Amino acid sequence: MKKVIFTLFSAAMSLSASAQLLITYNNAAGQHPGTVVIKTDNIHSVKKNGGGLPNFDPANNMHWDMSNVQYNTQMNPITYDTCTNLFFSPAKHSSEITYSNTGFLPYVTHLQFEIRSTGMFAYGEHLDRQAFPLGFITGDMGDSLVILNQDIDYSANITNIPYPAAAGITFWSNNFHYNTNLELTYLAQGYNQSPITKVSHVTSLDSAIGWGTISGLHPDNTQGGEVDVLQVKNITTVVDSFYNNGVPVPANVLSTFNLSQGQTNNLYQYNWYRRGEVTAMLNVAFSDAQFTTIHDINFHRERMPFPAGVAAASTAAGSMMIYPNPATQAVNISLADKAAAVCEYELINVTGQIIAKGSVPASSGNAVIALGDVPAGTYYISVTSNGAQVSRAPLSIVK
Repeated sequence: MKKVIFTLFSAAMSLSASAQLLITYNNAAGQHPGTVVIKTDNIHSVKKNGGGLPNFDPANNMHWDMSNVQYNTQMNPITYDTCTNLFFSPAKHSSEITYSNTGFLPYVTHLQFEIRSTGMFAYGEHLDRQAFPLGFITGDMGDSLVILNQDIDYSANITNIPYPAAAGITFWSNNFHYNTNLELTYLAQGYNQSPITKVSHVTSLDSAIGWGTISGLHPDNTQGGEVDVLQVKNITTVVDSFYNNGVPVPANVLSTFNLSQGQTNNLYQYNWYRRGEVTAMLNVAFSDAQFTTIHDINFHRERMPFPAGVAAASTAAGSMMIYPNPATQAVNISLADKAAAVCEYELINVTGQIIAKGSVPASSGNAVIALGDVPAGTYYISVTSNGAQVSRAPLSIVK
């Protein structure tokens, strides 16, 4: 089995158009160093043959424009939460990943990880019980495969990205194994709720190979601004073997499900990471080791900035602009149509907590929010009049 969709990890970074790139713990995802915001995002699947694709080859000070790509109808949800399972201590966060078995029987697992001063590390997975009918393959509607409820402990901690990391000089690798417990019913071959252990050996090699900016359309198809990114190359090899009570499962049984002992799956991909997120902004997976034949493309376009550092939002009373965006020390609110009465604003983080609030005077329609003590991250500015919301716009704060 191998990971599909894309690698879920990224880290925050401080990028510039003329300087070397450095990824640090202090710019890690979330509102405070070492934290992850609890959320569910949708990742948009891009048509690999739909046209409008930029050149994905590694480069420095490159701009990858995704504004003209075409999208498939499906979206892939990605969920992040807090790790509450003491089995995975010291993991503090959990992320949901979809696995695929050579194209069928996809299942969901929850990766347990931590962000600390030296990097982002994963310790294992939690699996909830999941059952799959196999009659469409075996012809017997009584056949099934069950993934058991279990905690999977990796033989070694996985380094998802080290801190600090810079393009052209940072390389890292992983080599580990883990077991997944299954239950197989395949009556024609004598398996009736029989225990199966899948033993997986994984090796991966990552290298920070480029940097630049990405632009594209927001989920509502309005134009987004440019986002600083770091490009990372990943090659992952997974070798799977299958055992029944310690005895290798026969080849004729495995072949029914398009499997084999020592089956090897390779993943070749580029990931582009931005600050403040634990999901790669862009992932391009390839079918070959030369990185020439695209297998699939996924674009995380939520919380993109607006063009030219201005966020605009339509309102019941007209329109609102916030600038600069991203902001560092202060952000300006400007209501295009001066309100008949004083409006109230709130600066809200992604968990709904009000960070700052105040008034927008009717006389000017303008206000300034000081951000000196506000941590980096994604926020929203909400403006209300007489208790009713008239405008809301996203704001990115960088430090």
